[in-house]
Amino acid sequence: MGISDILSIIAIVVSVIVFVLNRRLDSYLYGPKCRICAYSVPKGLMIQIGNGGNRVMHVKRISYTICSDIKNLDDYTYNLSSLFYNLTCETRSETRPVDEDLFPNSKQNLFTTTFFSQEEMLKAWEIVNQITVKVEYNGLIKKFFPTYRSLKYDYETFMDVMKDGEGNIRQLKAFTEQERKQKHY
Repeated sequence: MGISDILSIIAIVVSVIVFVLNRRLDSYLYGPKCRICAYSVPKGLMIQIGNGGNRVMHVKRISYTICSDIKNLDDYTYNLSSLFYNLTCETRSETRPVDEDLFPNSKQNLFTTTFFSQEEMLKAWEIVNQITVKVEYNGLIKKFFPTYRSLKYDYETFMDVMKDGEGNIRQLKAFTEQERKQKHY
């Protein structure tokens, strides 16, 4: 093997590495910026997906898991409300934006639910603490680089708001027992 053969092999290896790095950088810089968050709404919670980038986001699939291992695809479900079936709720709505386009700075509610009691809402937020959302895209740039987003940070922010200075859970005005009885009797 001569020097020209070794240089050719080195050039091929460097080319492949540069190609892979460029693909990765392109997907980061020019791909869609997916924002997924959970937050409190009056008497309930909402999980929302938004497009914060400057390109149209072509959603291929959105799936959810309560498993901490995001690589285990068997644990993913496409039905977000199935994660909350064991909770008694007042209203529940879910959308599944599959094969849809999200335009820049647009938002779509994936899941919105309200509860009869504060206890049920807190149980729902415990579930939110464990959810990881996976968004897969159509298109060349982001096709092989799905977005993974854990909702744990939204949960921690919510719990910080719910606790007083001594660490006790606050009773929300929207969930006083008197208002609940007036509504249902």
